[in-house]
Amino acid sequence: MSIIRKTSLALGSAIFASALHAAPVSYDFTLNADQIGDELPAFGISALPAGPFTGSFSFDDAGLVAGVFNSVTLTAFTATVGNFSWVLGDASVMFSSVRPGASGALDAVSIRLRDGSTMFGINFGYISNNSWFAADGRDGGGGCGWWGQAGENMYGACVGGTASAFTVTLAEDPAQVPLPSSLLLAGLGLGVAASARAMARVRRKA
Repeated sequence: MSIIRKTSLALGSAIFASALHAAPVSYDFTLNADQIGDELPAFGISALPAGPFTGSFSFDDAGLVAGVFNSVTLTAFTATVGNFSWVLGDASVMFSSVRPGASGALDAVSIRLRDGSTMFGINFGYISNNSWFAADGRDGGGGCGWWGQAGENMYGACVGGTASAFTVTLAEDPAQVPLPSSLLLAGLGLGVAASARAMARVRRKA
């Protein structure tokens, strides 16, 4: 096999593989509040139970290592708790990491965002006594902390939930479908590889 053909096949394979990982993976999550602070209301919430609240996040999952926390770059994020919503772009990401299990499903998520004087965090699978929290500092509220038992008061202007109050599932949405640019990239990769094979056949006939 000529060096040119080898190079063309390798390039085509690399382009095709890159296209397969071009689209981000998205997850939906559902929140219920079973913890509440002592500076109320927080996000319009004054008593338990509260929820359910919903949100979603997306990131490129190429190269994730199972069993350890992987730092990821969020490509989309939204969450609404009470009368406030966090949306990537308006809210800045303080940190974001995920831990895939052996099956590939996420068994831990650690994300925190800030928007002005508000903060939202997911601690699912990371902190045993709190799976999520939302801190409301818009009216001069203090920080947010928790003692860790469902139904016990947190402290500060915040609401949150223990592990049973958070669920995360793989989303069935357009982010899972290859984008037109990804399909074009995949087609280019296959075309390069096919051209290399065709060139080799022409040389053999000659």
